[in-house]
Amino acid sequence: MRDFPFRARLRAALSVAALAGCAPTFYERTVAEPGAVRIATGVIRSVSEGQGPIPRPDERVKVAWEGRFVDGKVFGSSQATGVLEVTPASASPCWRDALARMRVGGKAKLLCLPDTAHADEAFKVPADTTVTFDLELVAPGSPEALPPLPTGVVLRTIIQGTGERPRSTDKVKVHYEGRLADRTVFDSSIKRGEPAVLPLGDVIPCWRLGLQRMRVGEKVELTCPPEVAYGKKGSPPKVPPDATLTFEIELLGIEK
Repeated sequence: MRDFPFRARLRAALSVAALAGCAPTFYERTVAEPGAVRIATGVIRSVSEGQGPIPRPDERVKVAWEGRFVDGKVFGSSQATGVLEVTPASASPCWRDALARMRVGGKAKLLCLPDTAHADEAFKVPADTTVTFDLELVAPGSPEALPPLPTGVVLRTIIQGTGERPRSTDKVKVHYEGRLADRTVFDSSIKRGEPAVLPLGDVIPCWRLGLQRMRVGEKVELTCPPEVAYGKKGSPPKVPPDATLTFEIELLGIEK
C-alpha cells in the first residue's frame, strides 16, 4: 500500500533540507518520486503493469534488466548478457522483493540498498553500494520438469488456458465430469452445480499428472487407464474393477 502521508512528510522535509542547504540523498529523491513504494531492500516504482501472473518464489521467470550506479553509469544489462532466467527464491534479496510485486509483462524501476543485490545473477555489485535497475518480467521460464505420461493416459486440450499451472502440493478448483467406457456418467460437479476444490496430493495419479500440465482456464479431456485410476478394486458402487475412465476437466483456479 502506498504511504502517501509519508511521502508528503518527506517532501516537506526535503524542502526544509534544501532551504537549509542540505541536498537530499539519492535514496530520498527516489522515495519522493510519484508511485515509489518502499520495500525492505530499497524502493520500487512500477512503470507498466503486467497482465500475467505474479511468479511464485520457486517458479523460474525470464527477466530483462539494466543496472546502474547512482551516478548513472551502466554496469550491466541483458543486452550484453541476454535475458536472465531466475527463480525469485534464489535471486538477490532486492530482486526477490521486486519480483514478488511484479506480474509477467510488467516493468519497474528498482533501487537496491547496499548489499541487497548480491546473488547468482549475471552481474557483480561492489559491497556497500546502492544501485538501480530497470526490470522487465518478460515471461515465465522453463516449465517444471514432469515425468512422461504413463502408457494409456491421453490428454486432449479442448480450450487452451493462459493462467498458472498447479504444482503437486496445490489445491485446485475444477469442474469435471467422469464417464465409464460406455459413456455412463458416474460423477459430475457440473450436475451438482458446484465446483470441486481438491488437493492434488489426494486425487488419483492420472488426475495429478494431467492437472499439472494444465493452465488455469484450460479445459481438457483426460483418459485414465485403471492402473492410474481406481485399479483392480474400482470405486464401488459406481466404478467397476479395471475400468478405463474419461474425464472432462476445466481448471478454474488454484487455491492459495
